[in-house]
Amino acid sequence: MSWKKTIGIYIGTRTLPPGYGTGRGIYYFSIDGKGKLQSSVQLVAEAKGPIVNPSYLCINAAKNALYAVNETAPGYIVAYAIEQNHQLTFLNREATGLDSPVHLLFDNLGKTLFMANYGDGSTNSTSGLTVMPIQHNHKVTPYEQLISFSSTTTVSHTHGLAKTTIQGIEYIFATDLGANYIYAYKFDSFNSTPLQLFAKTQGSSGQGPRHMAISKDGAYLYVANEFDPAYKLASSVSIYRFDPSSGLTYLSSFPACNTQVQNYAGEIALCGRYLYVSNRGADNISQFQITNGGQNLKFMGQFSHPDCQFPRHFAITKSGKFLVAAYQKSNNVMIFKIGIKGALTPVSGPIDIETPTVVALLE
Repeated sequence: MSWKKTIGIYIGTRTLPPGYGTGRGIYYFSIDGKGKLQSSVQLVAEAKGPIVNPSYLCINAAKNALYAVNETAPGYIVAYAIEQNHQLTFLNREATGLDSPVHLLFDNLGKTLFMANYGDGSTNSTSGLTVMPIQHNHKVTPYEQLISFSSTTTVSHTHGLAKTTIQGIEYIFATDLGANYIYAYKFDSFNSTPLQLFAKTQGSSGQGPRHMAISKDGAYLYVANEFDPAYKLASSVSIYRFDPSSGLTYLSSFPACNTQVQNYAGEIALCGRYLYVSNRGADNISQFQITNGGQNLKFMGQFSHPDCQFPRHFAITKSGKFLVAAYQKSNNVMIFKIGIKGALTPVSGPIDIETPTVVALLE
């Protein structure tokens, strides 16, 4: 019966600096097939010594290894083995070659890990992409390629990654929130420099592209913009068309929420014909319907909880039944059920975890 199915949930946190990050490392709990809490929260990898700020996580396809950033300057990636009791066993740690890694993405084969490095905020080029092979024993190896972003007008801040495959070619997308660019690369694991720039485009002034979601056919890229002066307080979501013959073409933008407070769009994800965006400031999650074949968005509503603030990240289960959201400033996590028409209904939580920043699902 479906209600017996266990969905494991790993939560990454900010642990530094004092007063900003109060988490203790990486946590785990589980829910059942009805979204109800099945196991209590436990600390499965404590942040100590140089291993701090596991603020973004990803799990390999085999579900036996987890990778965590150390959002520090200089930046590091830590590999863990996932044990049968869901505890994490340290495997190794490698430098990213740049500062403050904030996002991770596997290639299609799960043999290469890409990372977006936010940078340290200085005029020196410490922001960009790292390409790091994964060994058969799941350990990370020293990076094989660095792509350093720089700008003559502002400080670059690489933030998000996405991918698609069209006609057998794997494309990797990256956002530069600081310089307002979106990059598309061709990935070839047999090349000594696996990522080759294919196309780039610049968003409207001051938008700050952060994270992305891409349609199943790879034709449309949806971008959560952290700022966007055109929408004053709301920030925005932009749609780009992607074509291997012509690159990226901007189509349109929409307010990320319907609340007139200072807002910073955060995470973005597709679930069937719906698109969800987390709003840090408005403290809600917006729902849009994808229309006109992917070229347009219709605002459907926004969902919040009175005890939850600053939804930095969320993840949607494979079944499309649940959305798990991490609220950084209220120090908790919520489980929402996704209805037939895409509306979100709280089913479990708030679940107390200090400064949660990312949700990684084990299912």
